[in-house]
This record gives sequence, C-alpha cells and structure tokens, in this order.
Amino acid sequence: MCTIGQVPAKLHRIKLSKSERHELEALRDQKSGKASGIMRAVALLLSDEGPHGPAMKDADIQAQTGISIRNLERLRLRCCEVGPLAALTRKPRATPGREVKITGEVHARITQLACSKPPAGHARWKPPFPRLPVRLNGSFRGLPQKAKS
Repeated sequence: MCTIGQVPAKLHRIKLSKSERHELEALRDQKSGKASGIMRAVALLLSDEGPHGPAMKDADIQAQTGISIRNLERLRLRCCEVGPLAALTRKPRATPGREVKITGEVHARITQLACSKPPAGHARWKPPFPRLPVRLNGSFRGLPQKAKS
C-alpha cells in the first residue's frame, strides 16, 4: 500500500462515466430497494473521481454512509473488477454451503414423534429435542431412559 505522509493513498480509484453515474443515481433515488445496495451506490457516487463526482475522502464517505473504510476499499476494488452496477450485489459463494443433514423423511419423523404422546412419566415433550430417538442416516432407536438416582 502506498502512503503519503501518515494517510494511506487509495489503491483503487473510481471514475464513473455519465451513464454509470445516472444508473447509480437512479438506484439511489428509487423509493424501494435493499438499503445495503442503496448505501453502496451512494458510496460509489461519493468516491467518484471523474469530472462529475465529488471525490470525497474515505473518512467523509464513512461519516455520511456508515460503511467502514475497509468495506469502502473492498467496494472500490470490486467496482474496478466487475463494474459499478455488479459491485452493488454480493458475489456468489466460492465454496458450496454445508450439506443438509436432516432430510425430509427425518424431519417428518421428528415432527411425528414430537406430536405423539410423550414418554412415560412425562406430561409433555420438552424442548430442546436432542434426546429424540433419531439417527441422521434415517434409522430410529427407542427413547432413551433417564438414569434413576
């Protein structure tokens, strides 16, 4: 990172064209939409260093939008990589989410057990249900018995 005095210089500078600026302004001025996307659009408009932009400092943009300086840096980087409109949305996950462990059959069986009569000696089922007799591979065992003291 390049520094000038004590203040780090911006690594990624944004110069929006007139059409990009108009699209971001339209997103900013619309009555509905995700607040995060609108705030990112405002941040890009404020950090525009083109002939029509105010080219504000990161600290001023942070004060006006509430976006942290590090996130502003990431937003400018993403804007340089994919363009200003694509930078407003989150990028897709690089890795898939974790695999679902409870299938529909297992969920239905848990619901069936929870709606059935409670075990002997109990008036009702009590949450949480970690003691339900369920194995994730689909087989079920009997209800565990509490140890008598």
